[in-house]
Amino acid sequence: MLASERFEDRALLAWLCAVVAVLSLLPLVRLVIEGVAPGGTPSAAALTRVLASNTTWLATGHSLVTAFGGTLVAVAIVFRYLYHPRFGGLNRVLDFLGISPIDWLGDPRWAMPAIILLAVWKNFGYAMILFIAGLQAIPESLYEAARLDGAGSLQVFRKITLPMLAPTLLFLGIMTTIGYFQFFAEPYVMTGGGGPLNATLSTGLLMYKQGFRWWNMGYAATIAVVLGLVIFAFSALQFRIERRRNA
Repeated sequence: MLASERFEDRALLAWLCAVVAVLSLLPLVRLVIEGVAPGGTPSAAALTRVLASNTTWLATGHSLVTAFGGTLVAVAIVFRYLYHPRFGGLNRVLDFLGISPIDWLGDPRWAMPAIILLAVWKNFGYAMILFIAGLQAIPESLYEAARLDGAGSLQVFRKITLPMLAPTLLFLGIMTTIGYFQFFAEPYVMTGGGGPLNATLSTGLLMYKQGFRWWNMGYAATIAVVLGLVIFAFSALQFRIERRRNA
């Protein structure tokens, strides 16, 4: 009786998962078909425009740069006041040190570094948790053997710690890169949509502006397809490297 009930529960769960998968995949399949079909909403010409546009690659570069950096909106608002040119905490510190204040979010030279600082702060705790877990997984016997062989601290780090942390570094690097390809809330809230002079424009923000500000839905949908393919490529790269490492 218990076995049959367990089978029914698993069957119901599998059926629900299948329904959710179908409902999730159908819009994606339709979007991909329309994104590459000549008669589709965003046609192949739109795909060519996206790939040939300097703005697209500028936004992609900004997303990649920020990858190596509560709620996003709340954090972005707090940092926006922290970067205020007259009353912000950073400029007060600079004034105390005798340095002229900086228009952090209004100067194209400083806007992207300011958002990168936010990205690094936001992801620091998550990265530290992964690194601590990776360090705890390294067998202590390896360090003891290295000390018996007379290895120094630098050699132990280069020959044991760093190689054993390679999977963690790979996972963290790829996941943060994928996450910041979807970089949107921070530049939208802090710089009003990628300014100044597109200095903080990201791929996700470019997609939003094309679709919902300028109503170029075909262009925006094509960016979404390309972005999905890029994220899929990064995911496949991670799985390939892990499979080759474990082989």
